[in-house]
Amino acid sequence: MSRKWIAVVVAVAVAAGVGGAFAATEVDVTLTVTIRSLGVSVTPSSYGFGIMNLGETKVSTSALVVKNEGNAPEDIGIRIKTQDSKGQWSAGSSAGVNTYVLSTRLAENAGSFGAADILTTSVQWADGTKFGGGGNDMAAGATVNQWYQFAAPTSAPGDDGTEHTITVEVSCRAAQ
Repeated sequence: MSRKWIAVVVAVAVAAGVGGAFAATEVDVTLTVTIRSLGVSVTPSSYGFGIMNLGETKVSTSALVVKNEGNAPEDIGIRIKTQDSKGQWSAGSSAGVNTYVLSTRLAENAGSFGAADILTTSVQWADGTKFGGGGNDMAAGATVNQWYQFAAPTSAPGDDGTEHTITVEVSCRAAQ
C-alpha cells in the first residue's frame, strides 16, 4: 500500500473518532431531587349555623375552600376532633338525645348528603366516592369546596341554650 493511501486511511480514522481520539474522558451528569411537601389549608376556618331548633337540619349556605398547599397530589382526610365544647353532645349516624349528625361534602355544590358523608371521630379519607367525590388525588395548588350539613339533637336535656362548638380536623396525606 502506498504512503498516500496510508495517510488517507489514518486521516479518515482520526476524523471518524476511531480509537477514541475525540471522545471525552469525563462527563458531568446533573441530578435534581425535590422532597415531597404536604400541606392543606381551609378558608375561612370557621362557619356558624346560627340558632337551630331541636331535630332541625341545616346545610351551610357558603362553602369553605380546601386547598392542597403541598407540591404533589394529596388526599384529604376529615374527622371530628372535638365533639362538643360543652361535653354534652356527641356525634352519631342519626340524631337523637344529645346526639347530632355532622356531614361534609367536597364538591362544587353542596348537593345531597348521604351516609358516605357522615363524619366520625376517626379520620376518613376522600377516595373518589367518600364526601361527594372530591378531595382525593388533588393536584398541588388545587382547591375544592367544602360544605357541611348539621342535624341537631332531637332532645337536649339540661342544655341551657348557649352556643356549642364542634371542631373538625382537615388533614392530608400523599395521594394513594
